[in-house]
Amino acid sequence: MEAANFFTEYDRKMQTKELQMIKTMLPFVEDSKKQQLHMLIMFLELQQFTRELSNSQNSLSAQEHRSPGEIRMDMCEALKPYCNERERETIDNLLNLFSVMESYDAMFH
Repeated sequence: MEAANFFTEYDRKMQTKELQMIKTMLPFVEDSKKQQLHMLIMFLELQQFTRELSNSQNSLSAQEHRSPGEIRMDMCEALKPYCNERERETIDNLLNLFSVMESYDAMFH
């Protein structure tokens, strides 16, 4: 699977319909105007970012009210769709290791 086929929560929040339409037009614009269009895209992305930043209650943070172990496990699971088979196996091994470490901590601390 190619990561280009996936949009993260961050991407979904940052990409507006209008911004996506402007990006779609880019290959069809004459070369002399492409730099201006690139600048417009970057400006609109920055504008959207600051809008989202000001709505900090709706942040992307997955950390509220959760243990560091839960966050780490969920983060690894969220990365899997972007990985090839070998990388997913490595993540699974890490998840198993994290689980064993948490069990050890729970038993002896």
